[in-house]
Amino acid sequence: MPTLPLAMPRKIAESIMSDFAAAKYDRVIVVYNQFKNAAVQYVINEQLLPLDSTGSNREGKRRTITSTSLHKGRLFWS
Repeated sequence: MPTLPLAMPRKIAESIMSDFAAAKYDRVIVVYNQFKNAAVQYVINEQLLPLDSTGSNREGKRRTITSTSLHKGRLFWS
């Protein structure tokens, strides 16, 4: 299985932080799927920048996608 060299994500992170510091973005949010099982996946929105007053933004917002969430090609959040 191919691996991602650590230099690549580091360059991406440095570029994003530099652009944020230069006020190109007012916030940085990462969105990813968290797999629970074949019927349920969570879509996680986690703000990375700016940090809140405690210095951490680890509490992401979670939405659930279930097999019953899909209806005629449309996605319904539950």
